[in-house]
Amino acid sequence: MVDKLIRNTFGLTLGIPLELYPLLSGSLIIIGFIIMPISTMFSRHIERKADQFALDHIRDPIAQISTDKKLMDMDLSDENPNKFVEFWFYSHPCGKKRIKMAKEWLVKKRS
Repeated sequence: MVDKLIRNTFGLTLGIPLELYPLLSGSLIIIGFIIMPISTMFSRHIERKADQFALDHIRDPIAQISTDKKLMDMDLSDENPNKFVEFWFYSHPCGKKRIKMAKEWLVKKRS
């Protein structure tokens, strides 16, 4: 009865027996967890490019450093996150790395 209710309500006509849905869901969760580092790595890459773009076009690293510090304080973010946690879960570079990038940009442009 539940099978018919789900299929009629949600239009699920995949031909998969209802008892396999938990297995399918669990498999998708595991696959998503395994490929998570790939998506977070790509996201961090895009965020670094965005930070670089901002530095190159706005040319105000002091404002960027100040903003990153304020965001770290507001978010109560970990200044030195565990490398594994950062690799696996962080979709943005940690604040310390963003600040370091802005400082390096400032030194490079001054010389």
